[in-house]
Amino acid sequence: MTIDETTDLQGAQASLDCEMARLQSRQNELIAERRRRDEAKHVGLTDLCRAAKATVAKSRAEADALRRAFIQAQGERDSRNCQVASHCAARPLASDYPAKSVTDDWAAELSRRQTAASEAERAYSVAWGAYQVGRKRWFEAREEFDKLVEEEAEIRTKLQPPRGGAITLEIRDGIESTTIRRTA
Repeated sequence: MTIDETTDLQGAQASLDCEMARLQSRQNELIAERRRRDEAKHVGLTDLCRAAKATVAKSRAEADALRRAFIQAQGERDSRNCQVASHCAARPLASDYPAKSVTDDWAAELSRRQTAASEAERAYSVAWGAYQVGRKRWFEAREEFDKLVEEEAEIRTKLQPPRGGAITLEIRDGIESTTIRRTA
């Protein structure tokens, strides 16, 4: 557009101002729509964070219960192994010339204790595996919770107005504009 003496400058400025106002209005609508979407997403994420936090607490409680069961199984296994070892140490000596019934009773008791030790070892292995699975669930729940918290904090930061920033007000009267800046 070339400007010459026939150009209506005030009309052109009014047309530009009108177009700027229309663009500003559309931009404000887009910003408002984005904010509504972010607010809705924030509400949803808040609910998800609350649920994830409860899941973390529940999975931690389960992991703690499995840990206690594992420690108990470990103690039982150690106790059974000690019983086998102490019974082996109490074997009748050949130099004492024990009766056949004494050695048979000792062997039967040893077999019973070894069976109990084997069962305790199996229970220990099962408890260990269950504890590891429980810990894994707890850690996975914690990771998911941390991701949600990070995403929620990011959106919350977007939704909060900046603190301590400058407030800018621009006034246009058609020919000139005035900018007023105020810091909070």
